[in-house]
Amino acid sequence: LAERLNAETSVLDSLPGVFVNSMLFVAIAECDRALGAALAQWCADNSERAIARFADSLLAVIGSGSHEEVRGILEGLRGGDAPARLQLASYLATGTWFGEPHGPEAAMLRELVVDDDRAIVATALLTVLRLAQDHPDLAIEVAVEAEIGEDSYLAEQLCMAVNQITDRFTDQQVRELLRKLRPVSRLEYWANRVLAGFAVGHREEVLEFLLDRVSEGNAHLSLENSDVDLLGGADGEELVRLLRRVRDATLGVDGSVEWQLAHFYWALADNI
Repeated sequence: LAERLNAETSVLDSLPGVFVNSMLFVAIAECDRALGAALAQWCADNSERAIARFADSLLAVIGSGSHEEVRGILEGLRGGDAPARLQLASYLATGTWFGEPHGPEAAMLRELVVDDDRAIVATALLTVLRLAQDHPDLAIEVAVEAEIGEDSYLAEQLCMAVNQITDRFTDQQVRELLRKLRPVSRLEYWANRVLAGFAVGHREEVLEFLLDRVSEGNAHLSLENSDVDLLGGADGEELVRLLRRVRDATLGVDGSVEWQLAHFYWALADNI
């Protein structure tokens, strides 16, 4: 059956404008859990075949009854090649295991967010986004372990995952996430949201982070047309002091950095 389904799916994939979704595989697993489990195992053993991309849907149906039924397959995917690990990341993103947040799935997720495959890390960060709704502290722990390098896309995925729970970060976790964002050349929408969230309780650290980026040439923050307040709601004398700190940073620097700092100053002021 798996070979026939794979052959038919391959043919459909080759047709322009045809998209094969997972509903057939979900229906099979719901009608016959044993058959669904067998298909999921076949997908795990043949991770580069056409229907392997539906393994997460099969596993989600089977695992909704008992996580133990799928953990053997998950362990196989865990030690597999990149397509197999992507299957594992996709399954974890379904969230069927959130009822047991400290089981082996959490350990698997921690491994996936440091994977050397970009697609796997991005999919694992989608799991962190969904996990944050039910288990925010665990989501933060996993998020600050993620390896994003200098990748702007992964930085955005990471920040999107935690943008609603910035108030739950510890001081150390704030510093660790800022450290991870430091080498990223372009920080976009979700990064701005996270920085604004951090700034409420860590104004000095966020401002220092931003000033360092400007001085190092990583000045892109997409502040234009943004409504975020990167000074964390500072007002009165504190606001004046923070803006003065930005102004004073322009003293004694070369022309290009001075221009960037001046631009940064007005971008901050306009968003208050």
